[in-house]
Amino acid sequence: MGVDSLARRSWVFHFIASSQPQGEKGEILDYIDAQQRSVERALMRGKTVVITGGTSGSGEAAAEILAKKGARIVLVARDKTRGDATLARLRNSAPGVAHSIYFC
Repeated sequence: MGVDSLARRSWVFHFIASSQPQGEKGEILDYIDAQQRSVERALMRGKTVVITGGTSGSGEAAAEILAKKGARIVLVARDKTRGDATLARLRNSAPGVAHSIYFC
């Protein structure tokens, strides 16, 4: 785990400890997870990620994860059918972000 990740977790924990009423352990952990996801989305919002090979395998998985975190995805692909299908999934999973694709 990197320093940035530890710092984010520490910040989220501090925020929760100082502002969240006591509750069930599971509820607090769910709240921590939700806050961390919110911080991660904020860190990727406004970023553009270019992914080659993003229509299958690990490239496709990375594209979907980053899109859900708020990044704008630019795919570089060879297969038009797979590219269009991946682009449609990205647009459904993260609407309002201008994902695009270029074919080579």
